[in-house]
This record gives sequence, structure tokens and C-alpha cells, in this order.
Amino acid sequence: MQTRLKQWQDTWNEVRPHGALNYLTPNEYLLKWQQGRLPTKDTITLQT
Repeated sequence: MQTRLKQWQDTWNEVRPHGALNYLTPNEYLLKWQQGRLPTKDTITLQT
């Protein structure tokens, strides 16, 4: 069971993009956040 859980965790964090994270994987999002390369609320431009 531990092996299967580790596989699922790796897929969740490394492979599967998440809509709530602007279609990045959690690890990609974390890397961009650490580098300060995520758009802030002040820089997001809404299209109408």
C-alpha cells in the first residue's frame, strides 16, 4: 500500500496539472513561488 500511495503522491505533485494553480503541477507552482515569478493580484490583466 505504501508503494501505491507514493506513486499517487508523485503523480499528484509532479505530473498532474491543477486548474487552481494556473495549470501547473504543485511542484512547478512551488518553484515559481520560491523564485518570485508568480503574477500578483496587481499584475493580472482581466480580458473582457
